[in-house]
Amino acid sequence: MHTRELKVSIKVSAPKSVIDSTDGPYFYNIGFEKEEFVAKNEVENGLEAWFEGFELITRTGEAAVDVSDEELVTAKLHYTVLVEGKSK
Repeated sequence: MHTRELKVSIKVSAPKSVIDSTDGPYFYNIGFEKEEFVAKNEVENGLEAWFEGFELITRTGEAAVDVSDEELVTAKLHYTVLVEGKSK
């Protein structure tokens, strides 16, 4: 068996009021909290994931079908994932 690294990104949305009331950078903290989730659920045979950073995404051009009238903020979280694979 050998390992390789993959770049993976996921989108996360949260109400602006939650982000504003959080101590520290909200998406930065969420990025680290989701490392294990990304390694286990976003790739096949993921061993470990490292949070690399995030970028805010605007919702222009998307159909804004929010359940509430509250504004949502979306970010793309970037990871490097160590994946176990078969030797060739």
